[in-house]
Amino acid sequence: VVVHAKPQLYPARGTLSLYADQIRQVGVGELLAQLEHLRRVLTAEGVFDADRKRPLPFLPRVVGVVCGRASAAEKDVRENGRRRWPAVQFRVEEVAVQGPSAVTEVNAAIARLDADAEVDVIVVTRGGGSLEDLLPFSNEAMVRAVAACRTPVVSAIGHEADTPLLDL
Repeated sequence: VVVHAKPQLYPARGTLSLYADQIRQVGVGELLAQLEHLRRVLTAEGVFDADRKRPLPFLPRVVGVVCGRASAAEKDVRENGRRRWPAVQFRVEEVAVQGPSAVTEVNAAIARLDADAEVDVIVVTRGGGSLEDLLPFSNEAMVRAVAACRTPVVSAIGHEADTPLLDL
C-alpha cells in the first residue's frame, strides 16, 4: 500500500505517529483488486453462468489445442488425450502465452479453431507462472471471446492454485 500521512513527533516520549488521510493499494494488491472487480462485472452480466457452459463431447474426434510454442503443456494434453482415446486427433495452434501479444494471438487461435467445424472441443493450455505471467488469461477480451465460442472450451492454465478468469 501507499499511505499519505502527516507525521507527528513527540520528542519528550520519543514517539512518532502518522495520521493517514489516504491509503491505496499498489502492485499485486491493486492488480488483484482490478481482477476481482472484473470478475464481479462479468459475473453480474452472466458471463460465467452455468447454463452458458457447453457440454463436452464424450469421445472427441478432433481436439483443438491453443498453447505456447514447443510447450510441456501441449505435450501433456496430447499424451493424456491419446491415453484416454487413441483415435483422437489434434489441431495445434502455437501462440505467445505471455507478454503483450498473448491476448491477440490466443484470441485469434481460438477463433480459427472455433470456425473449424471438425474441431469438437478446444483446450487453451499453458504451464504455471507468476500472477503477471498468467494475466492474459484474466483479460476481459479473452474471457468474452471464449464465452462467444460455439465450440466447448476447456481452460487448462497454470497449476491447481492458479485461478485465471478464463477458468470460470
